Amino acid sequence: LHDIDLFVTGINARLRAEKSRQKPFTRVDIFGVNALVGQIFGQGGGDEARRSQFLGGLQQRLGKKQGESVFNDLRQFKNAGSPTTVDGKFKYGSIPDRAPGSVVLDPQSFTATPAVADPVLARAAAPRPVQASNTLMITADHSTTGKPLMVGGPQIGYFYPGLTYEIDMQAPDLVWRGATSAPFPGYMLIGRGEDFATTLTSASGDVIDQYVEKLCDGSDTKYLYRGKCLDMGNFDAGTLSGSPVTFKTTVHGPVVGYATVNGQRVAISSKRSSYGKDVVDLLFNRRLSNGSIDSPKSFFKAASKTPQTFNSFYIDNKHVAEYTSGLLPIRPEGVDPGLPTVGTGRYEWKGFLSKAEHPQGIDPEDGTMTNWNNSVAHGFGAADDEWGRNGSAQRVDLLDKNLARLARKGKWSLPTVTSAMNAAATQDVRAIDTVPLLKRLLKGSNAPSPRAQQMLALMVNWSKAGGSRLDRDLDGKIDDPGAAVMDGSWDNIANAFLAPRLGSQLDELDTLFSRFDLPPDGQYAGWYQYFDRDISALLGRTVPQPFENAYCGKGKLKACQSAIWNAIDASGAEIAAAQGTEDPAAWRSDATREAIKFIPINLRTMRYANRPSGIQQVISFKGHRPTK
Repeated sequence: LHDIDLFVTGINARLRAEKSRQKPFTRVDIFGVNALVGQIFGQGGGDEARRSQFLGGLQQRLGKKQGESVFNDLRQFKNAGSPTTVDGKFKYGSIPDRAPGSVVLDPQSFTATPAVADPVLARAAAPRPVQASNTLMITADHSTTGKPLMVGGPQIGYFYPGLTYEIDMQAPDLVWRGATSAPFPGYMLIGRGEDFATTLTSASGDVIDQYVEKLCDGSDTKYLYRGKCLDMGNFDAGTLSGSPVTFKTTVHGPVVGYATVNGQRVAISSKRSSYGKDVVDLLFNRRLSNGSIDSPKSFFKAASKTPQTFNSFYIDNKHVAEYTSGLLPIRPEGVDPGLPTVGTGRYEWKGFLSKAEHPQGIDPEDGTMTNWNNSVAHGFGAADDEWGRNGSAQRVDLLDKNLARLARKGKWSLPTVTSAMNAAATQDVRAIDTVPLLKRLLKGSNAPSPRAQQMLALMVNWSKAGGSRLDRDLDGKIDDPGAAVMDGSWDNIANAFLAPRLGSQLDELDTLFSRFDLPPDGQYAGWYQYFDRDISALLGRTVPQPFENAYCGKGKLKACQSAIWNAIDASGAEIAAAQGTEDPAAWRSDATREAIKFIPINLRTMRYANRPSGIQQVISFKGHRPTK
């Protein structure tokens, strides 16, 4: 608090010197901005209501047991076959056989109640989590220099003016260089100290739960808690562009909507573990900045201080390390972490995960430590809103496969690690992970038309050439026709293999976990993950943790092949009409459509690149202070 007060004093002195009309800063401003940053980058969960009503729809169509089974497949809570960042197993969360403490909402019954009445302002104010930060680290014994290597940085969006700024800090007890932000009183967000460096990716741990509040007295503002009928509170957050920002509250937190359960109206509230603790996050950054960090052990101790949920990475002259932070609730038995919790008081949290139980690791056995917002460790359950975190195929595969391709006698240099990251920045994960499997699936079957056969061949050639989305000649078109074929066919392919189980709920699933996070977005989400796990099992490949249900063709190979071929063939007609030519080799995707735009002021656009946008470090260390 002393540092924050000095920071605020300096800001206000500057405002006075400039005779600014802006109101003087207070501690609350620092707390508020830090909470906003945490809301965008450092939290996860809190979408149980929408997903619960999706489950309700599945059970209505498929029956209670199979509906739940399909739901569990799609949410990918844990997966023994997912790519991970650290060695070992870190158990967190489980799906109970019986869940009396959880609620399944009636299908399509949930209606959100935004704090801002104006729908345009409500959308503008809503946090938009960014899932694109990546890190690649190499251990000393797999480095060509004998010293650990790191290439990494955060993806914080494209802003002008920027959210962060670079500082070379030389002050009493503060020696560092890197990125900082408005709520940081002289502290490093990401960067390097005297002999170590750090970066982070969003972990999206499950720190938010939604509760079903039983209404009483026929009122929307009275609810039952521990046997008593309580009045909801009122929270007035001021105004946004002239519109009032207000919402109701319960003992759990803000009321975010209403729904029905077996026809009975209920309120939905949201509880965040880090609520009121956002400023505590700065304790981690303070230690990063004041010389306290001198080893992985001291780094883990510092990272454990923040309630926000991040994967934090560390490198010095001997080690690479990672620690996943967050104030992670321990839920009682009988509560499914992917569904809303009964809010009557019987199923409250039982504490929080200890520091030792958080995923963490030093110097992995295979010599590489990579993360692109994928699963950090086996056994670690994904948040309810993170159905892509534990997929068996994930865009981190691009980093891993590029590293494998560029290894020389099992070792890497900073240039080769950087090359692996740069190559992944312009690749399409479907070209690398999906197309080879698609080719194997359709092998030996008959295409319905020569055009469909040519479309598959173009996608295969694109995959073999590296799956690039580059427009090298700057004509506004992605160079390879395989990209156009995939872009125009993917939704139909995705629908075709999931339709046997999902039926009329395909589009609803897309609102929870999109068919594909198409550029200029980051390719994080996508049903290519489901395709990998389902088709691999169908073809008899080893799948560490297969789905409980067969999807494509309901497990019949010929039926699946026919459905996929028909999807490709139908897509061919659609693409030909849109492109104005029947020749698939002449089809091109529009590169200008995926150009990156800056907000709030878009001075110019930038060609698509799927890589960090904050301060990206390419770094290694030769020496080190004496360890305390």
